[in-house]
Amino acid sequence: MKNDKIKNKTLLRRLLLAFLILVLYFGVDYYNKTAAAPTFEKVKVTKVVDGDTFYVGPDKVRVIGINTPEFGEEKEELGEDAKIRAEELILNKTVYLKTGKELEDKYGRNLRYVFLINPKKEKNVDEKMIRENTLEGVLLKEGLARCYFFKPNNDYEETFRKIEKEARENKEGMWKISTEGTTRGN
Repeated sequence: MKNDKIKNKTLLRRLLLAFLILVLYFGVDYYNKTAAAPTFEKVKVTKVVDGDTFYVGPDKVRVIGINTPEFGEEKEELGEDAKIRAEELILNKTVYLKTGKELEDKYGRNLRYVFLINPKKEKNVDEKMIRENTLEGVLLKEGLARCYFFKPNNDYEETFRKIEKEARENKEGMWKISTEGTTRGN
């Protein structure tokens, strides 16, 4: 009888251990899938500061991956054009913001990629989507922005650089004016 109790306890422990291992395995698997999946926040843009900075209510957003010519006190050539184009694309419109690995810059601005359409409705975020349906892709293609990356926020760097290279070769926007572009890169 005592021997049966020991066997039952051992069996119960083994079953409990197997259950815990399964819970841990599937929990980690679920976490990895959900943590790796991009999150998109649907927002309405309330104010455009320049081509790469805007407001969503009181929150200031800095676009990841690009730099546009400055508009404001330290105005640069094509800065006004970049701001106007950004206003056409996003002001008072619904956009979808994707977080990068780093959420804020040293100035406290939210760092985000900007999708002009709902990326969740698409099968995947591919080069065509980035070119045509992100603020970054459109401004790069038109020569109103240049690539500007800081790791770890460099998700679409290869595609952005390809778009910039094509704009340089076609002498679009800033690349028509100078081979160095018209922005200092800050």
